[in-house]
Amino acid sequence: MKTSSLLRLAAAHGALAVAAFAAPAFAQNPAPANAITDACSDTDGNGVCDVQTSGNIVVTGSRIRRPNLESTVPIASIAGDTLTETGRTNIGDELNDLPQLRSTFAQSNPGLGIGIAGLNLLDLRGLGTARTLVLVNGRRHVPADINNNGVSPDVNTIPNDLIERVDIVTGGNSAVYGSDAIAGVVNFILKRNFQGFQIRGSTGVAEEGYGGNQYVSALFGSNFGDGRGNLTLHGEYAHQDRVFASQINFLRSNNALAVTDIDPAGLVNGSDGNPDRTFLRDIRSTTISRFGLVPVNQAVATPTCGVGISNGVTPGLPYTCTFLFAQGGGLVPQ
Repeated sequence: MKTSSLLRLAAAHGALAVAAFAAPAFAQNPAPANAITDACSDTDGNGVCDVQTSGNIVVTGSRIRRPNLESTVPIASIAGDTLTETGRTNIGDELNDLPQLRSTFAQSNPGLGIGIAGLNLLDLRGLGTARTLVLVNGRRHVPADINNNGVSPDVNTIPNDLIERVDIVTGGNSAVYGSDAIAGVVNFILKRNFQGFQIRGSTGVAEEGYGGNQYVSALFGSNFGDGRGNLTLHGEYAHQDRVFASQINFLRSNNALAVTDIDPAGLVNGSDGNPDRTFLRDIRSTTISRFGLVPVNQAVATPTCGVGISNGVTPGLPYTCTFLFAQGGGLVPQ
């Protein structure tokens, strides 16, 4: 019994000695430089670290600030590059395609009136151009419709290539800007500290040969005073040919149902058995002419240019005699 106890004690001392001498042995042998660790990647499986990675996190990009993600009111923000990539020569026509805006006075729809021909006025929600406030860098712009309401700027005067983005707000601004912002606000944010030279041009025409347009612009900018100042020069030329309905095939001829019969009162089932409308081709208006016209009203007793359809009881009204201006300036009867 004593002998076995001594043997176990000696074995225990021997194990402790081995452990005591083994611990420093691992500390004295450093790991090879190419050993596989958690920070290494062995792509070919040969036991050698092929790619050494570190545990540091490197930020290569960040989220670009956008006003429509930070504002308390809904904002539609459109980048300037998005507007120019469409190939249109006019920014106003591109904005009018948005659901917030109505094409009231634009290049494609000049409308009627004095002093608004060729202008491009923005109209939010269709409430009128006088209720849409247009700003440039957050400040009011010079109005262009001096003979209409005198408060709406022409967006054609804003340099296209200088536009960084366009912010559109359609509510909650009349308390800030007044009654001219009841429909909303369109704010053009221009580029700052532009440095370099840029030239851009485009041209186009419809497949049928009408509606030709040309556009060319040049932009130059340079910083000075260690970045405290900037000088920017911009010039552009744009031209769009007029497009008439007579140049478009499906608009050249007006085919529709026209009234050809009027039923008098008191008939059975309210009809005399004849169709009231007939399909006619090439219907033309007597009140529209390219170079202008002069209408001459006729008396009921002496209708010179014919009368309209009668209902059998009341005679038809006399047609107006119309004289058209020819291209050379002379008058010809219609």
